[in-house]
Amino acid sequence: KLAVAEAQADKDQQLSSQLEATIPTITTFGENLENAGEGIMKGKSVAQIGEYLIKCGEDMEILSGHVSGYAPELNDSVTATQRLVFASERMKDAGYELTGTNKADSDKPKGKGWIKG
Repeated sequence: KLAVAEAQADKDQQLSSQLEATIPTITTFGENLENAGEGIMKGKSVAQIGEYLIKCGEDMEILSGHVSGYAPELNDSVTATQRLVFASERMKDAGYELTGTNKADSDKPKGKGWIKG
């Protein structure tokens, strides 16, 4: 929220709007990460901790989209986006491992969706 205030003080409405749109994603990411840590500390099921990690990875992937829009012309922005995408994939993979879900299975269509045409 401090970054939003600074962008507004600099009269950069576009950056301010972009940063404000990022806040809900960062908030849910933090909550899910805290829930995963709490689950570890309280001995919750491995599958439940995995679910939180999958949600964290999904939020991180969304966050990478926000970051890429801040300054797409800068190499640092591109690098940060790539690192966030990589980290989100690893976090989701860890979650899939903990839940016993095969990543390939979660991407497959259900029912008769595999039939072409």
